[in-house]
Amino acid sequence: MKTTVILAVCVLMATVSFAQNQKFNEVEVTAPKFQSELYKSVNNLLNSNLEYPSIAIDRNIQGTEIIKFLVTTEGKLTDFKIVNSLSREIDREVLRVLRSTNGKWIPGSMYGIQENMEKEISVSFYLGHDEFVLAEANLLLHKGNKWMFTKNNPKK
Repeated sequence: MKTTVILAVCVLMATVSFAQNQKFNEVEVTAPKFQSELYKSVNNLLNSNLEYPSIAIDRNIQGTEIIKFLVTTEGKLTDFKIVNSLSREIDREVLRVLRSTNGKWIPGSMYGIQENMEKEISVSFYLGHDEFVLAEANLLLHKGNKWMFTKNNPKK
């Protein structure tokens, strides 16, 4: 009985140590990227070209719109999905500007081979002054940090 247990432990230790010595190749992935002579990024393009719909202003609609889409190997945009919608008017406006970038994207690649890849973009719509938005962001950051360090023990 002792011999069987010792043999089983030795086989288990050999298996564990062999598995730990295996090397894995890194995954080489490059995300799709917007390219333009006028704008440094798609966020700059959105900030410059988006118009806050007047009906959304009248209804005091604020928040963050999130859109997913597919960048094809030709740099074209397809399969738009609204992940977080603020209103139909804001949806249409964001989609209008994103569709204008069709063909201006460098496709993503995996191991150097171009692939169709999904991209997600978030756009904030806020009425009021920049100071208010910054103050609210700082307050939320402070609350989040406090929660992380009191509720979740970072020493673990």
